[in-house]
Amino acid sequence: MLRQELIFRPQEIVLGVLVLTAGGGLLGLALTHCAVSTAQAISGLLLVHRRFRRLTLDWRIDVEAIGLLRQGLMVRLSPVLRNAMLAGTVILFRQLSDDLDTLGLGCRNLQSR
Repeated sequence: MLRQELIFRPQEIVLGVLVLTAGGGLLGLALTHCAVSTAQAISGLLLVHRRFRRLTLDWRIDVEAIGLLRQGLMVRLSPVLRNAMLAGTVILFRQLSDDLDTLGLGCRNLQSR
């Protein structure tokens, strides 16, 4: 695992710097991270397949798994929606008002909750 990190993380840093210098912006940086992480995951699957045993991915989902996935989705979705509501308030307020002092006070108020 450490060997994979030592291979893929420096590549991600170099590619990220290249993307940013080429003007790729934040979206290009996110796509670079996604591509390198996907390549690392595929490499890990191949490594396990080669060294330990053959992996078979079975995509059939039974009824118990669907219930578990539904519960897990609700647990994972609630903090995402909470963060979106907090960040969305700040972003919307910034677009509607030019008063940065009021925006700062509003952000400070949100942090104290």
